[in-house]
Amino acid sequence: MAFFNREELKSKGTRKFASYNEVTASLILEDSNKAHETFDIFLSHPYLDKDEVLNLKDEIEAMGYTLYVDWIVDKELNRKNVTKRNADILRDRMVKSSSLIYIVTENSSESRWMPWELGFYDGYDGKGTNSGKVAIMPIKDKPDSSDSYNGTEYLGLYPYIVKAKMKDNGMALWVHRDAENYVTFKSWLQGEKP
Repeated sequence: MAFFNREELKSKGTRKFASYNEVTASLILEDSNKAHETFDIFLSHPYLDKDEVLNLKDEIEAMGYTLYVDWIVDKELNRKNVTKRNADILRDRMVKSSSLIYIVTENSSESRWMPWELGFYDGYDGKGTNSGKVAIMPIKDKPDSSDSYNGTEYLGLYPYIVKAKMKDNGMALWVHRDAENYVTFKSWLQGEKP
């Protein structure tokens, strides 16, 4: 098993995606039909890592999961401003997601939204469908084959995610409590604990 790696994600090349400031009215109207979509993962991340996040999204979607990334799905949101409207949209998306993955990079501390998203999702107790489904995904600067991660401060309270090849050579996500206790991401979504 291994952690996701920044250089590996960067080396995949980045497909071009219009930033939220380049959105046209037709794109916003086109995406308004997505208002009722549900997602396996709400990806809480620093926008400064958008290139890596886009490649990470592609990689995880190739494993069969759906991801919510705000600047892709809700292009009209302005990440620079903390507004009630933005918060309402993000709350709705979190409620419609089965889990929240909190990306940890050197840029995470620069995000205004990430701590708020983590706090809301961790405390959300709607119908119990996503209760306790928060995990940390460290993106390491250098390749790291260890299965251990000690999150700093409150991030150490949550399980963490690594990736590994399966017997069929496909990739899978694994949710770890520590190096010795883990389950597949799919099992974790269904309520199994590491």
